[in-house]
Amino acid sequence: MDVIKKTDQVILTEDNKLLKIQLMNNGDLYWKIDDNKDSKIKLFEIKKKDYQVYELFEILYNDIKNKNIYNIYNEINMCTSKEQIQKVYNSYEQEKNYICDYEDINSDLSITWVSDNNYYNISNFVTILKKDDKFILIFNLRDYQSRNVIQFSNSCSRYKPYNICFMKHFRNLYNLEINKNQIHIDEYLYLKKVKKI
Repeated sequence: MDVIKKTDQVILTEDNKLLKIQLMNNGDLYWKIDDNKDSKIKLFEIKKKDYQVYELFEILYNDIKNKNIYNIYNEINMCTSKEQIQKVYNSYEQEKNYICDYEDINSDLSITWVSDNNYYNISNFVTILKKDDKFILIFNLRDYQSRNVIQFSNSCSRYKPYNICFMKHFRNLYNLEINKNQIHIDEYLYLKKVKKI
């Protein structure tokens, strides 16, 4: 997989498919899938062999599953006592209790996001499915006007505050330094396992 970065945009390429993740001028995030097939269902795979990108999708997936939306590490780093750390942590745990449980976003093995750019029953949606050693992004393109796009609104999302997770994911991808000379220990272990099979 190749990772191409442009101004406020990350493009992931797999075979003849492109996944464009772009922050637009309106402050909203967009995912766009491009391939050469005329189909309303489009797939894009993030395989574990592309470990750095895979790891960021795993963080996104786990953050949504575990309601890990707000970053408290900056606050904790500013604390000067155990009591302050405990207070920040307790406040964070209380906030997590008030985060809505949207039935359609979080199922057992997948996450589904219905695009924020149109009515619920006609909008495109993407499902992030974790399967074995890969993530499968399944784009269901119902809205012919939106041209293969999923919108993650930061002002009026139907899944607020989960849009924050996608923004963090975009920033992490955008700041990713692909280093082909270095390898993470988990990536090494995975590659070793694959070679045995």
